Amino acid sequence: MGATITEEQLIKINIKEHIKQYETGIEVIFDSNDLMEQYQYTLQFDPFRIIQKVNGVTTIIVNHKDTLLFEDYSKFFNDKVTIDGIQNECLAELFTKFDHDFIKT
Repeated sequence: MGATITEEQLIKINIKEHIKQYETGIEVIFDSNDLMEQYQYTLQFDPFRIIQKVNGVTTIIVNHKDTLLFEDYSKFFNDKVTIDGIQNECLAELFTKFDHDFIKT
């Protein structure tokens, strides 16, 4: 049986005010509404991990054994990407719908 969360329990934050970006990852730190708890989420790039800390105590580590499989879509974000070059990729249709100029037609 899982825990139930109501909308009133959710904390609305402006992510831009709480995010720090590093070469090795991204960190988000914010306080609870009652200022009793501090939440820290670290997205580590290599090896890929998501780490949650509450009041400085690590409570969750996603992919701690480096076994999570994920796709590398960095090839979509370089100067040589063309529609022909990505037409067989599963996300090609989605990427062509973005308002951008990084996919050359």
